[in-house]
Amino acid sequence: MAISSCQDRPSAPVVTRNAPGRAQQTLYVSTYTHLYAMNASNGTVRWCQQVKSTRQFECPPGAHCPQHPFPTFGTPKVINDAVYICISQDGDYTVAFNRKSGSLLWSAPGDCGVVNIPFADYAAPLVKDNIVYSGSYALRAQDGKALWRVAINQDADGTLSLQALVDNTIYANTQNHIYAIDARNGKILWRSAPDESEPISGPLVVSDQRIFVGTLGSIGSPDAGSFYALDANSGKVLRNYHLHFYQGAVVQNGNIYIGAQNLYALNKQTGSVLWVKQLAGQGTGMSVSPGNVLYINADGTYALNSMNGKVLWHESLGSSPSVYFVPPVVVSGVVYLASIDGQGRSILYALNASNGTEYWHSNYPYQLEPLTVA
Repeated sequence: MAISSCQDRPSAPVVTRNAPGRAQQTLYVSTYTHLYAMNASNGTVRWCQQVKSTRQFECPPGAHCPQHPFPTFGTPKVINDAVYICISQDGDYTVAFNRKSGSLLWSAPGDCGVVNIPFADYAAPLVKDNIVYSGSYALRAQDGKALWRVAINQDADGTLSLQALVDNTIYANTQNHIYAIDARNGKILWRSAPDESEPISGPLVVSDQRIFVGTLGSIGSPDAGSFYALDANSGKVLRNYHLHFYQGAVVQNGNIYIGAQNLYALNKQTGSVLWVKQLAGQGTGMSVSPGNVLYINADGTYALNSMNGKVLWHESLGSSPSVYFVPPVVVSGVVYLASIDGQGRSILYALNASNGTEYWHSNYPYQLEPLTVA
């Protein structure tokens, strides 16, 4: 894998007006072979890095040979002066870039690759106390040196997807199991399977000593998926609900909001159902902001009153059965998200979080991955 500054840039963004936020607020997003850092106010590019394969493939003269596979990018994590990201190209690497200039700080081989089945985990590193946790490795943030590795057989259990770091405990999952791992030494504290026959179907959420996670039905029982609350200290199942097509959840003000075939609001402590909302499309990707507002993608993007599910605004953004959206990120009163059409082309949007009006958008000829704003 080789990393260098890229020369080509996307087309100039279409700006209605600049989005609010700090002067140096930056949006980090990847597409094709490129990682971009963009001015979050107007979508212009601050810096760009390109990833290329260094493997040599022999192709007989005159033969039609496939192109080198494109790299796969995880979701960037921005801490202090560095951007950490997992890149799969000729193997899996955790890579650190200078936050302001984009210059390469270090690259460390490992096993942090993005998992797409049964759900896309986006391989976002976790960072705390100058340690970068990525895949099964703990890396020194200064230079990427491996400090320890979780003793897990990924050939048997599957790729370890890191989801949350609370105090000194990492919570992660493989396809069927949830793990609690000591962040100081990599020791597995406990391992739990809500249901051995049902794969985990979306990112888990940790809040107030509870873990919330959903499962898919099996081939023989496609409607058997469930949503579980587990004790974060032991992995013991506290309660579960039968629901279809769990996509993920977010927590706000003592409630948990679950994206599935419908959108559910539950009391986090008691599990009682507060309200259920049916959207025109299956809800995916959620975010919350102060003021009891919940943002979710379905047939376009929605802002809902999180107390009662009432729609505050809805923007279709060219929605169709062939269009899907990356999860929204809400920062400084702005919703950032991207649509991806059936041809893999993307449009990146910055919308007013209060009413959905557009600040700017930018077109990309390739599929955008989940983004980060910092």
